[in-house]
Amino acid sequence: MYPPSCPLIASDGAGLTHRMDKYMADKTYNGWKNYETWVVKLWLDNDEGTYKEMNKIAKKAIDVYKLSEEIKVYLEEIQPELGASVWTDLLHSAFSEVDFDEIAQAYMDDNENE
Repeated sequence: MYPPSCPLIASDGAGLTHRMDKYMADKTYNGWKNYETWVVKLWLDNDEGTYKEMNKIAKKAIDVYKLSEEIKVYLEEIQPELGASVWTDLLHSAFSEVDFDEIAQAYMDDNENE
């Protein structure tokens, strides 16, 4: 049970479901589906080599789904080996939240205008 001071619980407990649903429903971040998606796109764009590689791949892409898979595989191949730990589990959990279709669509849109 949550402590009475928990900000997600109404003081009388009546608004618990509503407040939790509202909190969980809106995970958007800076216009992206969630923080995880935003931060992956940010890192891909902030490294010049990776940025060029992603755009090169996007220009050759047949569709969003295939590009999405290529981006995901690219990142999986360069991920560091952390071994078994709580940090590895948290990293994998966050990685599973990334919307690679949204990232792929952004690259395709960017390259469509060139």
